[in-house]
Amino acid sequence: MFFKQYYLGCLSHASYMVGDTSTGRAVVIDPQRDIEQYRVDAVANDLQIERVPKRISTLTSCQVTLNSLTQPDR
Repeated sequence: MFFKQYYLGCLSHASYMVGDTSTGRAVVIDPQRDIEQYRVDAVANDLQIERVPKRISTLTSCQVTLNSLTQPDR
């Protein structure tokens, strides 16, 4: 199990990366705009980020995860 909190003090914003080290899969929860820190930690821990909110999914090859209340962009 991999778990790390990322905190951006100037915005009081916390985000998280949670990964399963046995499968190499990870998700990023409420990511910051600058995604490099998540990519660096994923590589360092042999993880593949598979799911992120739509906001940064266009910068990666990750699957977009939306809940039932979310409407896709038109």
